[in-house]
Amino acid sequence: MSDQQENKGLDQKVKIYLGASQRASIDSLLREELDKELSVIVAQQLMRRLASSPSPPRSPNHVGFWLSGECGTEEVASEVDPDWEKTPEYTAVVKFCMKPDSTISYRGWSNCRVCGCRNGNQEYHREGFIFPQGYLHYVMEHNVKPPQPFIDAACQAYPEKEG
Repeated sequence: MSDQQENKGLDQKVKIYLGASQRASIDSLLREELDKELSVIVAQQLMRRLASSPSPPRSPNHVGFWLSGECGTEEVASEVDPDWEKTPEYTAVVKFCMKPDSTISYRGWSNCRVCGCRNGNQEYHREGFIFPQGYLHYVMEHNVKPPQPFIDAACQAYPEKEG
């Protein structure tokens, strides 16, 4: 007897011994278990694909988004300029970061890649730029100098007042 014939015979016996509502409950439970197993398999495949594929390039208007871990720390360090806070552009950038046009809030928070403090859970949008809530922390506490287009936008929004 083949497996298929055996399964048909078992199905008929189950139908005889169980009522319609019990069969429906069993079918539902089996579908839920199958859905869970499939979800796990799909999630595992997706994680493998993500781990093996390079990150998509960010728009040049995304500022202050760094990777986690050691690599992220190196990225932050490459943007540090100890003399940056002494420039007139510094004040314009600080003001620019403090007044976003809009925000998007996320669950959880980001930690500073340098000192580990909590850095917020929002994404700020200002004049075409997108930057994390904690970007101001990097500018003020760690002397991170933004890219020149960001500085230019900040200086245009907050021009230096002549004496």
